[in-house]
Amino acid sequence: MPALAAWNVREPCCVHLNDLGNRNAAPVDKKVYDGMRGQLMAGTLVPRSA
Repeated sequence: MPALAAWNVREPCCVHLNDLGNRNAAPVDKKVYDGMRGQLMAGTLVPRSA
């Protein structure tokens, strides 16, 4: 059963961490995700408020 649940779950990189577990969470566009990841690695990302 856990394999079925894992297969059905969205990948964590596709939603904001604050939205994990929210079935209505909007997916993050790949370009936006890559940009945010680049900012995070550069230390220039400003966290969004919850």
